[in-house]
Parts: sequence; C-alpha cells; structure tokens
Amino acid sequence: MSLKEIFHDDNKLISISRSGITKKDYFEIVESTGIAIGTFAQVTHLTPRTLQRKKMDEFVSPEASERAILIGKLYYTGEKVFGNKEKFKTWMKKPNNVLNGKIPNDLLDTITGIGIINDELLRIEYGIVS
Repeated sequence: MSLKEIFHDDNKLISISRSGITKKDYFEIVESTGIAIGTFAQVTHLTPRTLQRKKMDEFVSPEASERAILIGKLYYTGEKVFGNKEKFKTWMKKPNNVLNGKIPNDLLDTITGIGIINDELLRIEYGIVS
C-alpha cells in the first residue's frame, strides 16, 4: 500500500504512526514535499546523524513517523487544494495574514502548527474567508 493510499484512512494512519515508518518511507515523504532533508529532519525532531545511521528498511521513531506522515498528508492535501504542488509550495513559503503574518513552513515543527495549516487549507478549499 502506498503512502498516498494511507492518507485516506485515519485508522491506518494511526496504526502506522504507532509502529513507525521505514527510513525508505520517510525519504519518500521528504521527496514528495520538496523540503530539504536537513530541514525535514529538524521539523520531525530527528537528527541527520540518526537518519544517516539507519538502514533503509529500519524504522524511525513513532514520534518522527507521525510528524512525517502528517506533513506528507498536509502536502498531499495542499496539492489537491491548489491544483498543483508548486503553487502550494509557494504558498507555504509566504507570510500569511490568517496565520498572523507567519510563514506556514515555519509552523511544521509542531503538531498544532500542522493542524492550523490544515485548517486553513480546508477553509481555502471550501471558500470560507477567515
């Protein structure tokens, strides 16, 4: 099952988050977001050294896995809402008035921040002005 398929099933997301994802799956998510690996490791609370030591079939911690999955799902949703990934990536890099002038990418280091960005995406998707 691909990660994109998992994004549609919250029960599978919970299960996979609890057990962790492999380094290979982690890198697949990193690649899908276009975020630099060092930055992605930082926002998922991993050190680049920890990633470097792991083999591709080894699991990253459940905490880092959950954060990676949530960010991957956020980017998947953003791509759908904006019509393409590049437009969403641009939106993620610009200060946002709804987020008190913060840059969405700067909120990815907390689960709450990821949730706030997701909430804003849902408002954009449904045309609700905040």
